[in-house]
Amino acid sequence: MSQKIDFVDIYDFLLKNDVTEPVTIVKHGQPCAVMIPHEIYEAMRKDRKALQAHELSDEDMQAIMDAEIPEELKQYNHEVKGK
Repeated sequence: MSQKIDFVDIYDFLLKNDVTEPVTIVKHGQPCAVMIPHEIYEAMRKDRKALQAHELSDEDMQAIMDAEIPEELKQYNHEVKGK
């Protein structure tokens, strides 16, 4: 469970604490961002690679085509129809 701090308290928090786990930043009572330890950020960047569609294997393309859309996301189908 991550800590929650208000947006205006970020500077004081960083002066007094080490960021050792994700910290939720709250603005006007609503979560707006997450601050993570630098080590986690670097690990996320290192293992990440963007591919263009033509770089995907036939097996990867078939897996994408066969993927089931979760019910809760079907509400967005109208955004891609006809494109």
